[in-house]
Amino acid sequence: MSDIKQQIESNKYGIKIAVIPVELLKDIKSDIVKLRESEELNGFQQWIMNDAYVLELPDPEPDFTAKSIVIAISPRNMVRGIFNYKNKKAEHIFDMSQDGVNDFIHGVFNSNGYKLQSIDWFPQKRLAVRSGLAEYGRNNIVYADGMGSFLALDTYKSDMPCDEKYTWREVKNMDLCDGCNLCIENCPTKAILPDRFLIDNVKCLTAVNENGTEPFPDWIPKTAHHRIVGCFRCQDICPKNQEILNNITETLEFSEEETNLLLSGTPIENLPQMLKDKAYKYNISGHYESTPRNLSAMLENI
Repeated sequence: MSDIKQQIESNKYGIKIAVIPVELLKDIKSDIVKLRESEELNGFQQWIMNDAYVLELPDPEPDFTAKSIVIAISPRNMVRGIFNYKNKKAEHIFDMSQDGVNDFIHGVFNSNGYKLQSIDWFPQKRLAVRSGLAEYGRNNIVYADGMGSFLALDTYKSDMPCDEKYTWREVKNMDLCDGCNLCIENCPTKAILPDRFLIDNVKCLTAVNENGTEPFPDWIPKTAHHRIVGCFRCQDICPKNQEILNNITETLEFSEEETNLLLSGTPIENLPQMLKDKAYKYNISGHYESTPRNLSAMLENI
């Protein structure tokens, strides 16, 4: 197991992995059950906790009996986007998963004679924290040394035995959070609650920003809009992220003509090829219908 870990972690992707015995999923299930009982859940959170999360593995397949759970984190690519508009510039940070990480991890396991299978809807954040790869922030986002909160999480089941020492700890917030309320104070919709582990995801700007074309509800202040997708106020202000944000080296410029095309809602297939390539490469395409509304709201604040 140590050879595989070394092969994966000494790579260009900056991946870190943890391997735990599959039996420890019972602790994750216990954690989720306690959350269900202790937190007042809205409909979406109930669906995640009760229906979406995978808390038990299915019966073994004829040629694949899972013996371990593999958790992987990797830094996301950070790009500073600049939208030119009426002789002004608006900034958006793109953070994207690195291409090839999943294939690389599979390749290492397969070359060592083990099978690996991705499992959707594992409680990935909790697995990362319990296994020692990450820690929670007050905003219910996970952070890791050298990556901050700008990380990608992948979880798998494997037939590789977990026959070496592993970390398995209680869930905890970062020590940095002690006495720090920056994320709570800077949340534009007050979705981060000081006396609750889970945020009010219905009020989180991300939930509204990533869906629909209707005007924003009145309870969202106009000053809140700062990204064309998602919300990063709590991450932008977090001390754990400052080194990452201050060392973004890649910049992507959108000309005024390109900005106006995005604002106009021009169908993505009708965009000039260069802008179309940007839309797909930098994940604008994933929420393209919402882009004109979100970009317009962001530009009003420059």
